[in-house]
Amino acid sequence: MPERSLVTWNCLIDGYIKIGLLKEARKLFDQMEGRDSVSWNTMIGGYVGSGLMGDAEVLFGEMPLEIKDLITFNLMIDGYARDRRYNEVLEVLEDVKEAKAKMNKFTIYGGEDVEAWNSIIHNLGVHGYGEEALAMFSDMLRTNIPPDEITFLCLLSACRHSRLVAEGKKYFQLMSEKYGLAPKIEHYGCMVDLLCRADLLEEARCLIETSQMMSSVPMWGALLGASYRLGNLVMGEYAAKHLIELNPFDGSCYIVLSNMYSAAGFYEKSIEVRKMMRDQGLDKVPGTSSIEIDGVVHEFRVSSNCPEIS
Repeated sequence: MPERSLVTWNCLIDGYIKIGLLKEARKLFDQMEGRDSVSWNTMIGGYVGSGLMGDAEVLFGEMPLEIKDLITFNLMIDGYARDRRYNEVLEVLEDVKEAKAKMNKFTIYGGEDVEAWNSIIHNLGVHGYGEEALAMFSDMLRTNIPPDEITFLCLLSACRHSRLVAEGKKYFQLMSEKYGLAPKIEHYGCMVDLLCRADLLEEARCLIETSQMMSSVPMWGALLGASYRLGNLVMGEYAAKHLIELNPFDGSCYIVLSNMYSAAGFYEKSIEVRKMMRDQGLDKVPGTSSIEIDGVVHEFRVSSNCPEIS
């Protein structure tokens, strides 16, 4: 029987993991000689994906530093962050610094891959490590890897989750002025949400109107949600007007606007909004609608009575 190649071993391990046979995958891994970073990352990824962080930790500790790469660190960051083990996330970031200091660069698979960098920036950002995500981007630039549209989406998302307004504005401007990347609706959406979370409603409105994406329901929804949270009735009316024009059959918009009128003491207007709902047939079948406000999804009960936010 011919000797198995390294690629064959790695494919077999990956195949076992994909069908949930981690013990069999580990047996093959332990039998291997000359494991590469793909071998280690595949096995660690299998443990992380199955929620077995204890096994992933042991293997990560045994993995030689010189073959650890961005994928390795990203796997551990993702696993720890999902388990809310934030101290361990910081420890992995220290490991990244150690690897950079000893090797002066990330080697082998992933070191020159923009997708690997994007992935680690994304994982740090969505779990609240905004400043660390931005620092990772600086490291990426030092390796002379040009960022792409996804990179900037990850950066803006990181700024949004950590409310880094000045930094978000900087990178939003940088992507077009320095790198010639035209912002897409996703980039504008991140910026609008960031501004809304920072209570900068007028800036958010101006950005929507200058983006030539006035038909974006999520952007207007973010503005309406922030207006509700801050009790800004004028801005709430403005956002709701656009949302109703874009999607007149979405009950959540009417409910938020009705509640805003009630909270401000404009009960007749609140009744008018509920009448609009009835005219659209939105109160015939009791049910629920939802809207995201400041990162939290609120559910609304639809009925013939004055709707209350839950």
